[in-house]
Amino acid sequence: MIGQPERMTQNRIVQLFREQLHYDYLGNWEDRHHNQNIEESILRKFLAAQGHIDMIINRAVTTFRTAASNYDQDLYTNNKNTYRLLRYGAKVKADAGDNYETVHFIDWKNPEANHFAIAEQVTVMGNREKRPDIVLYINGIAIGVIELKRSTVSIGDGSVYPPVGRVRIAAPLRMDLETIRMYAISKLSWIKKQQAKLRGQKREAPREYLSRESHYFLGKRYLLKVVETEDKPSVSIKHQTLLLPVRPAMDTKQKEMVLHEWYRDQLKTLVPKYIAKWEGKIGVQVAEFGIKHQKNEDQMGDLQPFSRPYLDKPYVDWRY
Repeated sequence: MIGQPERMTQNRIVQLFREQLHYDYLGNWEDRHHNQNIEESILRKFLAAQGHIDMIINRAVTTFRTAASNYDQDLYTNNKNTYRLLRYGAKVKADAGDNYETVHFIDWKNPEANHFAIAEQVTVMGNREKRPDIVLYINGIAIGVIELKRSTVSIGDGSVYPPVGRVRIAAPLRMDLETIRMYAISKLSWIKKQQAKLRGQKREAPREYLSRESHYFLGKRYLLKVVETEDKPSVSIKHQTLLLPVRPAMDTKQKEMVLHEWYRDQLKTLVPKYIAKWEGKIGVQVAEFGIKHQKNEDQMGDLQPFSRPYLDKPYVDWRY
């Protein structure tokens, strides 16, 4: 059950998604049985509309569900494999002698072709019962949740961020530090466990900016090719290669800055068309936007007040 203030806020959020963003409303699923993170009936309907036959759909859905709920793998590996399938699709074939087909679970090229939906109070059974206030779906795949909390009543859940396990706790301004401290102490065992997981994860080696080093642009992997030249350093893409012309005397830091500035230029070109698209959909107007360097791995972007969003390079250089 949720209180009256939260209920009113939730109603406004649902109205926003339904009337302004045109999401289909799936209903209140508190008492609905067998809720899943992948609603197969919706996903299968989408894949059939893409022209896939039943056998291909069956194999693709099985591949996707296995990746998302593989109990032999840890959560990190499951998330990585699921992201790869969402981003690049699954290669399946109907029979042994057939050619492989790539089945895309989300139509990235034609966003309007996807099925966007929203459901409330989605009860999910497992090791313990969970009931997110709002769940967002794309083609039947749960891609986000919205939880409504009264910040004047309780402290929000703590979060532990990579790479060093920095802890952040959200609390109302009116709450005294002793209460927050006691809350942190009560969560100490969980915090240490999360920090240990982060320390055990494999980390990407520091970049040296040498030829055949892997770099990413819009989620796609490219091999770096460093070419010495006396001309002004510039960056370009040719097939699967990221060309980085540099002057002979340039060190690693200077090469990094050249590539970083190129990412910034690409972001400046990409952002305006998305701003123009979404301003009307969500009823806001962006007066200007800025780009600044990411200082923390968890700080992927910073939305400042007064309609000035700040974005950083990892939005262009993202990868799984």
